[in-house]
Amino acid sequence: MNTNKLTTLKTFAEKPEPSPRVWERYGREQVALEMQARFYRQGLPREEADRLRSYPYAGTTFSYPFPNQGITELCGPAAIAYDLMLTDPAAYLSALIALYEEGECGVGDLRLRPREELKGSSREGISGIDWMFLGAMREGRNVLFGVDGKAGPLALFSPPKDMLYWLRSIYPNECFVQRLSFLGWGSERAHRRAIIEALRKPTRSFLLIDSKLIKVDSKGNRIARLHWIVIKPGTAVWSDDGERVSFTYFTWGAERVGRFRMKDLIKYLYITIVRE
Repeated sequence: MNTNKLTTLKTFAEKPEPSPRVWERYGREQVALEMQARFYRQGLPREEADRLRSYPYAGTTFSYPFPNQGITELCGPAAIAYDLMLTDPAAYLSALIALYEEGECGVGDLRLRPREELKGSSREGISGIDWMFLGAMREGRNVLFGVDGKAGPLALFSPPKDMLYWLRSIYPNECFVQRLSFLGWGSERAHRRAIIEALRKPTRSFLLIDSKLIKVDSKGNRIARLHWIVIKPGTAVWSDDGERVSFTYFTWGAERVGRFRMKDLIKYLYITIVRE
């Protein structure tokens, strides 16, 4: 981590606690430790790591290097937060701090203004900084459902139109396009073309898949298994016949390496979103 981010984190940690708290369930020390773990894992002293783990689910920021939605359906916001953390870590850090201290934040042209119900809640299995940021993203696009500690799958899942909205708002000078469609599903040829494009892009691509592709014991109906992953560019290695490929992808708070048959990718892929 560079000196500027260390200074920013130190300044944040040393400020007095807001009174009353903007976020009822999270205190400054917990949030500061979570951000240190997220940005500076290897340099976190043992005493601070122990204090971090004393807070419910705060230790996930130490166990997993990237934004993590836990067992919720917040995989869409997590995928975009991962991309933002790698693309513009200073903007991501500033957004977390503003969200905690002021109850709202801006990233590019995106403005997050969570409601009181969200600011008064926490979520099992999710760190404070992830619940605040990912929940605020999801809530900002909800019309029918609120977001709080008991919000269900319909309130938390992110359809492609919302992913495009967030990406285009955060990066207003970039062009994002969606391939394939829920309405027509597309032919095998269209799926193959979209997969090859996503894997060859020099920038991160977002794929909406059936989670059975990456998790054999994935349960629930097809809607419940919808899951966003992010392809790490430059990692694809193809078999000689082009029918198998391995690549690194982001999911559930970490980058993982998967090896896939092309026919399974075609079967379990629904949507790709790429930078033009």
